[in-house]
Amino acid sequence: MDDHNRVADPSTGSKPAGGSLREATLAELGAMRSPFESKLVRRAVLLTLLPFALTIPLDTIAALRLGPPPGSRHFLAGLFDLVYQSFWLTVAFTALLMVAFFKFVPIAFTRLAGQRVIAEKREGSAKEFVNTYGRWLEHPSRFLLGAAFGAVALIVVYTVILGEDISRLLPGNEPPEIGVYSTVVWLTNWINGVGIVFALFVGGSLFFRLVATAMLIYKSPEYFEYAIQPSHPDRCGGFKSVGDLCLKMVYHLLVPTLFVSFWLIVSKHVTLTPDLEALLPPYMLDPGFRTPAKLLLGLLIVTGLTVFFWPMYSLHQLMLKERGELQATLDAIARRIHEIDHTIRAGFLTMTAGDRKERLTEIESLRELYELTSKTPAWPFERSVALKLVSTQAIPFISLLGLGGPLGRVVEFVVGLVQG
Repeated sequence: MDDHNRVADPSTGSKPAGGSLREATLAELGAMRSPFESKLVRRAVLLTLLPFALTIPLDTIAALRLGPPPGSRHFLAGLFDLVYQSFWLTVAFTALLMVAFFKFVPIAFTRLAGQRVIAEKREGSAKEFVNTYGRWLEHPSRFLLGAAFGAVALIVVYTVILGEDISRLLPGNEPPEIGVYSTVVWLTNWINGVGIVFALFVGGSLFFRLVATAMLIYKSPEYFEYAIQPSHPDRCGGFKSVGDLCLKMVYHLLVPTLFVSFWLIVSKHVTLTPDLEALLPPYMLDPGFRTPAKLLLGLLIVTGLTVFFWPMYSLHQLMLKERGELQATLDAIARRIHEIDHTIRAGFLTMTAGDRKERLTEIESLRELYELTSKTPAWPFERSVALKLVSTQAIPFISLLGLGGPLGRVVEFVVGLVQG
C-alpha cells in the first residue's frame, strides 16, 4: 500500500506507528526551531542595539543643554554622526529580516512536503534532517566566525575611524573648542566602539546560521526525494519555495550592501554643504575610506550571488537529470504526433470529417503537452525572482563602478532632506 495513503487498521481502529509518512514528515518539518526562539540569541540581538539606545539620549541631552560642538566631528560622536546612526538602523533592519527569515525556513519545507514535491528518502529521514539542522545552528564554529567579524570591526575602528591613534579613546584628547561636551564625546566613543565590535560579533554568529541554512538546502536531497512537477502552477516545477528561501538570504546582505553603497556614493559623488559635512566623521570624506569600502562592497556582492545560487545547485543537478529523463517522453509524444499526422494524410479521402477532426484535436492536445513538458525549468526559481535578484545588485554595482550620475543626484537629494 502507498505510504502516503495509509489509513487506520479497521480491525484495531489504530493508526500505523507514527501515522502516514507524509503526516510524519509535515510534523517533523513544522517543528523546526528558529534560532530566535533562544533567549540567549534574542538577548544578544537586543544588546547590539543597546549602544544606540544609550548614546541617543546621552547626546540629545548634551545637545539641548550645551548645543552642538563646533568644527569637525569626532570618532562616532553619537547623535551628530549620520554614519553611525545609519549603521545602527542597518543592524536593526537586518535583525528584523533574520527573524522573518528563520520563521520562513520550516514554512518553505513544509510547503514542499504538503504539495508532495518532497518525500522522505528513508523512514525517519525528515527527523534526521531537522536534528541535523539544529546541530548546525548551534555548532561552536559560530563563535569563531563571530570572533572573525569582531576582529574586522577592531581593525576598521583602529585604522579608519581612529586613524591609528588609539589615544583618542583616552579622556582629555578631544579638541579644546568642544569644551564641556568632551566628556560626552569620550563616553559616546567608548559606548559606540564597543557596541560596533559586539554587533559584528553577534552578526558573525547569525551569519554562520545563515550559511548553515544554505548548507541545509544544498544537502536536502540526501534526506528527501524530490519529484519535479512540470505542470506545477509555480512554473518552477514545484520548487519555488526553495528559490524564495534563497532570495530571502540575499536580502540579509542587501541591507549592509545598501549602507556601504550609499556612503560610498556620498563620499565620491555628492557635493556636501559645510553644515552637512559637520554631521559626518572626517574619515567618510577621506579617499582612504573608499578603497576598503569598495573591497567590502565587492565582497558583499559576491557573497550575495553565492548564497543565492550555491544552495540551489544540488537541486539544479536533479532538475537537469529530470529534464534528461523527460526527453524520452518528448520523443514519444513527437512520434505519436507524426503517426497521427501520417494517418490523416494517408487516409484523408476515406476518412470522415468527424474522424479527421478528432485526430486533429489529439494532435493539438499532444502539441500542448509537448510544449508544456519542454518548458520544465532547470533552476528552482521563476523570472520574477531572477529580476528581484538583479535589482538587489544594481545599486552596489553602480556605486562600485563609480557611475555616480543620476544615482548620485538622488543620494544628494536624500542627504539634503536629512540636512533640512
